[in-house]
Amino acid sequence: MNQKLIFWVKDKIGWQNGLLITIFLIVILYSVNKKKNLINNAVYTNGISDGLQKGARGHIYLHYHFLVDNVEYKGDVPETFCEKCKNNCCDSGTLIIVRYEYENPKNNDLVVSNPNK
Repeated sequence: MNQKLIFWVKDKIGWQNGLLITIFLIVILYSVNKKKNLINNAVYTNGISDGLQKGARGHIYLHYHFLVDNVEYKGDVPETFCEKCKNNCCDSGTLIIVRYEYENPKNNDLVVSNPNK
């Protein structure tokens, strides 16, 4: 079975295209797994908005920071999150709700409301 797959890749799509497809699938699966871990092991805390800032490619992001066990973590979300919170979280110094993975606080994002309350 494995030899048939290898020969099919070689004959039908080529090694380079096969390698690109494999890399693409690995990146997609990694992203899906990271999001799944965040949702399944979610912990919520308060953070502070650092305001909107322009990224390296010209995209605007909402930057924030929060503390877990006296260690500061930073994160950012696209500007479109401001629409979800009705622009109540986009000003610098505003209190926000951060969702992070219990074992890995670097895996985090923002939510509009804390589901535990």
